[in-house]
Amino acid sequence: MPASTSVFLNVRDIGKSIEFYCALGFRVDAEHPGEGGKLAYADLSYQGAELGLGSIASNDDREYRSWVSTPLGAGVILTFSVPDVEEVHARAGAMRATIEAPLGDRSYGRAFNLNDPDGYVVCFITEPKRGRARKPAKAAHPKARRARKGTQPRRRR
Repeated sequence: MPASTSVFLNVRDIGKSIEFYCALGFRVDAEHPGEGGKLAYADLSYQGAELGLGSIASNDDREYRSWVSTPLGAGVILTFSVPDVEEVHARAGAMRATIEAPLGDRSYGRAFNLNDPDGYVVCFITEPKRGRARKPAKAAHPKARRARKGTQPRRRR
């Protein structure tokens, strides 16, 4: 079975975040109400990649409050490998998302970065096709090189 990953993001406004990610092409797989019936968590996916969005409520524990109050998005970069980065980029442009790094070719593929509503950096990339890298030419045998140049190799007697 191939490796997979699932990411959870703590967000301020779950409805706004769902709208943002759905505009990029994600779909909502499940929504989970919390206390009082208010939406507390949602499972989203994009062609097999999983993304969880939720709002972690604070409580009276000082250490817990300190963890939850860390600025959202601080130091987090999500990367989604997608079959068509151009399509996602067009959607991001249509919704006027904040582009952090423009669409371009990089050593690891064609990619761009954007910021989500909570400041998380999200990278979308289409990786180069595996097995399509140019193979280096084989070194020709010295006699073969001379033959191509129009000189005939000497015959041995």
